[in-house]
Amino acid sequence: MTCIITITTIIITTITTIITITTITTIATIITIIIITTIITTITTVTTITTVTTITTIITITIIITIITTITTMITITTIIIITTSSSSPSPPSPSSI
Repeated sequence: MTCIITITTIIITTITTIITITTITTIATIITIIIITTIITTITTVTTITTVTTITTIITITIIITIITTITTMITITTIIIITTSSSSPSPPSPSSI
């Protein structure tokens, strides 16, 4: 009788141990998956933020260059108009022709 109880205890202990090990392994796997997912999400977020920042910087630089180019063009056109106007104005009549 004692032998049957001992064998039953060993079987129950073995089953309990197997269940415990399986549960611990499952929990560890779930935690690992969560950690890996978090790392991937973080990397993706950082990459996205970096990309958006880069695009924003490029757009800002482009806008600044466009503004500078426009201002330079306006100054150039104005200068050309002033030079053209001043050089093409008729000269006053010479005193000898009066």
